[in-house]
Amino acid sequence: MANFDLSAILSQITNLISQAQDLFFTLLPFWPYLLILAGLAILFFSQFRWILDLVYTFYWAPERVYMEITMPREESAKDKEQATDKDFREKTAVMDQLLRSLHEIRELNIANRIMVWLFARHDIAFEIHAKYKEVTFYVSVHPYYSGILEKQITSYYPSAAIDYNKPEALGAKKRFLKSYYMFLKNINWYPIRTYKQIENDPLNDFTNVLSKIQQGEKAVIQFMIRPESSKWQKTANKFASDLFKEKKTKKRGILGGILGILGWTFQAFFQGVDKAEANYNQGSEDGGIVRMLQTEEELAKRIGEKSHQVGYESVIRVFAESEKGEKRCDEILNGLFVSFNATKDPASNWFQSRRLTFLDRINSRIMKASYEHRLFQNGEKLSLLSSEEIATLFHFPSTRYNYTPVIKWMAYKVLPMPDGM
Repeated sequence: MANFDLSAILSQITNLISQAQDLFFTLLPFWPYLLILAGLAILFFSQFRWILDLVYTFYWAPERVYMEITMPREESAKDKEQATDKDFREKTAVMDQLLRSLHEIRELNIANRIMVWLFARHDIAFEIHAKYKEVTFYVSVHPYYSGILEKQITSYYPSAAIDYNKPEALGAKKRFLKSYYMFLKNINWYPIRTYKQIENDPLNDFTNVLSKIQQGEKAVIQFMIRPESSKWQKTANKFASDLFKEKKTKKRGILGGILGILGWTFQAFFQGVDKAEANYNQGSEDGGIVRMLQTEEELAKRIGEKSHQVGYESVIRVFAESEKGEKRCDEILNGLFVSFNATKDPASNWFQSRRLTFLDRINSRIMKASYEHRLFQNGEKLSLLSSEEIATLFHFPSTRYNYTPVIKWMAYKVLPMPDGM
């Protein structure tokens, strides 16, 4: 065996400790600056993904592909004979299916997955634009996905016309611009009312407000969505399961534990140990399940249903500009806020409006930049919406169920190619 000189090892350790102490006292006057640098480094790396996303989005913004989607009129007798849908729900369900298909753009191939992980480029913008006597629908996406988006739209809406037009910019001179964003008030797992529970198409609420836009005014509803991975589904499903079972929490705290022990002792002394044990274990049988009200059970069921759908991280922005100033913008925005209440479920979830800052000029400038460059998130609170919830809020119109006269319809209709051609 090799002989170790213990005294030499201890001497080296002592020297290292001495050097560490010298270094500590040497840097002691600079600790405030080092702490600031460490804080900045932590802040930078914590926001590194957001910074990458921001730089990438600004770089590709000029190349972003914009599509104006125009639907045909379906008012002829032949159209009515060929119609198979019973109500607006079946029409809205088509948009639900489209969103389920588009969710796959986060996957596709390994190269795309890497780009998605680095730059989160897989966002899609659905927009409703309104100006005097005209409401139009737009979709925009990164150029890498434009071909996929067009094919999916024409697959689910074969009669739709797609024109590559970029919508008009906001912030015209002599117009006051005001903006808000909408977010889910409660936890994302709680669903809003969707087209399956609503009696009237929510799109009518939006377009009715937008039909009141006057000359020298403009309004925009922007839905920025980004496919989310399936991790949230497990969390939401567990949340729904626990809510349905209504498990009693075991975290009683110190005081609760002491009172529980005293209560058990008191009851055991006067009524016997068996009675005390029976009362202590009551409610813990069958996994601690407590019977709920039917409405609560239905809510837990709806949360479970949402957890089994594909999800999108979402940011919803609303804009209004007018030559008549702030008061008129407030009237337009208030009308849109009320329209979002069509999906409100007081027992579950609903949308709430908020500004980035209470200073309107600063808020409008930031949100205008987000709109122009189609930034996915720029200070807004994210909401997680299912494909069913998004389809409820945004879908392409149909003349059979959307009667607002200012909606822009096709001046012609695309007919299938005759047989034998």
